[in-house]
Amino acid sequence: MKKLMRLFIALLVLGSTSAFAQQLNQAQKGTVGTNLKYVRSAPSIASQLRNGTFVPSDDSPKAGNPKVRRTNKVVPGKGLPKGGDPLVQRQRTADKVLTKQPNLVFDADTTSGTPSDPTGAVGPLHYVGAWNSSFRIFDKSGNALSPEASLATLFPGNAAGDPIVLYDPFNDRFIITEFDGPRVGGDVNGFEVAVSMGPDPVNDGWHIYTNSFPVGDNFPDYTKFGIWGNGLYVTANIGGTNKVFVAEYEKMLDGEDAQMVSFPLPGLATSGFFSPQPFNVTGGDLPEGNAAGYFVYMQDDAWSGVDEDHLKIWSATVDWENIADAEISAAQIIPTAPFTGVFDGGDFSNRPQGGGIDIDVLQATIMNQAQYRRFDGYNAVVFNFVVDVVEGADEKAAVRWYELRQTGGDDQPWEI
Repeated sequence: MKKLMRLFIALLVLGSTSAFAQQLNQAQKGTVGTNLKYVRSAPSIASQLRNGTFVPSDDSPKAGNPKVRRTNKVVPGKGLPKGGDPLVQRQRTADKVLTKQPNLVFDADTTSGTPSDPTGAVGPLHYVGAWNSSFRIFDKSGNALSPEASLATLFPGNAAGDPIVLYDPFNDRFIITEFDGPRVGGDVNGFEVAVSMGPDPVNDGWHIYTNSFPVGDNFPDYTKFGIWGNGLYVTANIGGTNKVFVAEYEKMLDGEDAQMVSFPLPGLATSGFFSPQPFNVTGGDLPEGNAAGYFVYMQDDAWSGVDEDHLKIWSATVDWENIADAEISAAQIIPTAPFTGVFDGGDFSNRPQGGGIDIDVLQATIMNQAQYRRFDGYNAVVFNFVVDVVEGADEKAAVRWYELRQTGGDDQPWEI
């Protein structure tokens, strides 16, 4: 009887676990109600310089803003490969191609801030570079068109930092973002977005947006952004269930309050430092109408709950006229050659350099950005992340990169 009871309990647990797994891997509805609120219009940088309201960059030595230290949950001894990265030999025997020298090299900034968090984007006539808590605008010859500006020039009272700069070639606009919240001395728990009113980041004004999340473990650290046909796609290293977002970008271009919908990622197999990437349309044509947008995340079999190394891709469907029907798909699983994506058991200071403290290899993290482009007959996305390529206790960081293709239509599966 006791054996039968134990067997019944085991079957009950297995059945419950299986049902839970199936639920996690089903498409799920989005959550409406976390909006990007239009705060104000910021005057152009040129007009601020003229009227004395321009806020210069603070170049005094300072530490970076505190990060959300969610480390990856690595199971000691778990995961492949055991004998070094299997793709290293392919790299060593690959044909060598002589690349072009850069047309122009110039210093965008020298900063005492740590980390420097460099970012930038180039348009037809301008380059906008940002770092730590500041930004500057250049022409395409590398000549500075503005002094070094504090992010507070756009976001009053907020120079929290960790900026991201994007250029939208489809609307000829620049986007600058940064985070804000109690962790960095702000009065909200969220991130802010500035969208230029026109193509000239010096002489055009800016639309300023902010959002907020519940205070606690919901600080949206390490935000990443992607431009898509039906919205601005956002991810963050954030607590709670819903971890990715889509904002009503068309309204943001006109300075109107924008709806935003949030999603979980069904079938996500690990917690830790959370860093999926939204697909960002690089050039060519935007997906038409309400075509689904995508998020991609790596999964390392050294993590608990991951049986083999793979990529996961989710598609989000959003119709702003029927936002209650917004939905995110179950994950498409793409097996990969084995990789080791975590250094020093998940520690943030993990790789020695020539002198000074260890640097932070952003492990278990797809780098900014996942670049998407449409071609005749297929769509493609290219992205990369850091892997350890040597066997045993020794470590050596290298870049594992992927091109995925989607053939036969926008709703078809992705393949390496």
